[in-house]
Order: sequence, then structure tokens, then C-alpha cells
Amino acid sequence: MRKIIISIITIALLFSCFSLVFAQSNNTSQNVVIKNNWKTTDYKFVTIPTRFKPVVTIKEKIGTENVLFIGNSLCLGLKHIADKHSFIAIGGVTLAGLRENGAYNKIKDYNFDTVVIGVGTNELGWCDKTWWKTELDILFDAIYSVNPHATIVIMSTPPLSQERNDQGDNINNKNVTKVNQYFQEFAKEYQILYLDNYKFFGDVLNDEISGDGIHLNPIGYREWYQFILEELNNMYVYYNLTLV
Repeated sequence: MRKIIISIITIALLFSCFSLVFAQSNNTSQNVVIKNNWKTTDYKFVTIPTRFKPVVTIKEKIGTENVLFIGNSLCLGLKHIADKHSFIAIGGVTLAGLRENGAYNKIKDYNFDTVVIGVGTNELGWCDKTWWKTELDILFDAIYSVNPHATIVIMSTPPLSQERNDQGDNINNKNVTKVNQYFQEFAKEYQILYLDNYKFFGDVLNDEISGDGIHLNPIGYREWYQFILEELNNMYVYYNLTLV
């Protein structure tokens, strides 16, 4: 009986091997494509038999090479202490102001794999969710038109100091929280990454690293910059390998 069982198993294995060779030798294969998180883009193709349909998730580290920062005066402050990264930053303007001042036309001038977006402070209290969605759509399209495979990271808007928060205008931490809620929702919707600056700043900006309750001093920018780099080094993107 034991010999019979061994013979059956041997025959089954030989049949499986023959089937695999037969499937590969016949025109029964399909392309496998890695799909981009933002838009369907063919990264590379491999050929496998159609009878095998593996689902593979590829994990890729973001890292800190070829990073382009796009943003407001806070990003401009980072630019002054950054040692190797690229910046498109204009002080005192909204996201729409960046676009209207031709900032998006400069994206093509840079070699980048990752784009870090730092905005929100200049829009506090008057830009609603629809406005943000419209403007971010335009920015994302501008980025992907240059590099369809780019990884986009949107940073949360940093908090304000308690003194600046208490001045009674629209520039307050309640509105900062609202904008960051939008950003978190957009990150899920567009399948981009969200960098939470509250891990560094806390709920209120410390006066020791700020002069006006909004912007940072050189020490603050240096420490914040290092935090951002550490966060990027701990971020990953995932790609699913699926049959099409």
C-alpha cells in the first residue's frame, strides 16, 4: 500500500510539472502591471502563466533622496538651512498664489522622486474644503505630469503659539486643526502620504523656537528639518502586483 501511495504522489508531481511547462509553452500568459497609487501607470511588465495569479505587495522606502519641497514661507525657512534638497517656495501667498506666480511651471526644472507639500497657514479661516480640493487637484496634476511615479507627501500645518492664537482673528489653532483634517482626508482619498507635524510641535508652537508665533527661528527650522527627514526615512509606499 505504501508503494502505491508513493507512486500516486510521484505521478501527481510529474503531471503538475508537465502542466506548468505546457502552460508556459502555450499562449496562455498575461501581463502583470504595478499600478501607481495616484493614477494607473505601467511601471514594468512581467509574463506569467494565467493559471497562476499571485497577489504581491511591494514595499518601497521613501528615503530622503531627490526630494522637492513646495510651499509657503515656512518651507522657505527650511530652504535656508537645508543642505541638499530642492525647494519651490514663496512667502506670504496661498496655494493659489503659488500657482498664479508660476511656481508650478518650475516643477519640470527639478529631478525628484518625492514631493513634500507645506501649506495651510496663509489659508487659515477662509479656504473651505472645496477650495482645497480644487487647488490640490491642480498641484497634483502638475507634479504627476512631470513625474507620474512621484510620491507625494502633504505635511500638516504647524500650530501657532498660544499668544498668536489668542489674538482673536482667523489665524488660530482651531482653524489649523480644521485644515489638517482636510489634509488627512485628502491623503486617504488621493492615496498620498500624510506627515504629522504635531509629533514635533505638539498642539501649540513653543515660543523658544519661534519669534512671531508663526514662523520659526534658525534653531527651530534646523530641528524641524531633521524631524521631517527622519519621518521620510520611516515612510513607505506600497504597490500591488495584479493581473490585468
